[in-house]
Amino acid sequence: ADTSSPLWMRTDDRFFFNKHLQSDLIEFRTRGSRSQPGKQAAVDPYILPCIFGMLEIKPTKFKNTPLTIIIISRRSRYRGGTRYFTRGLDEDGHVANYNETEQVVILNDSSSGLGGYAGSSDMQSG
Repeated sequence: ADTSSPLWMRTDDRFFFNKHLQSDLIEFRTRGSRSQPGKQAAVDPYILPCIFGMLEIKPTKFKNTPLTIIIISRRSRYRGGTRYFTRGLDEDGHVANYNETEQVVILNDSSSGLGGYAGSSDMQSG
């Protein structure tokens, strides 16, 4: 990832759960105000993306070899809802209640990852 861009600009928009709360700061950052027109890059550290999910990091050993296991699970900010009221696909093919889970294993300064995805999509044959 390009670390020269601010964190909020590198964040996957599907999982930027508090983006609506940050929208005034994002607008000020990109446009400024009447008294301070133009881009306001100094605001970047205050635009902090949050996920609706969890992160767990566990250092452990396997056959006396140290390794680190990381689990990241996050829910999309789009089309969330209760099981019986938000279902299926929208016009763009996005599923309801989309979740993403990643497992990362770090061993001897090398990492390997596996992703899993879940969502609600009713299919009907006609």
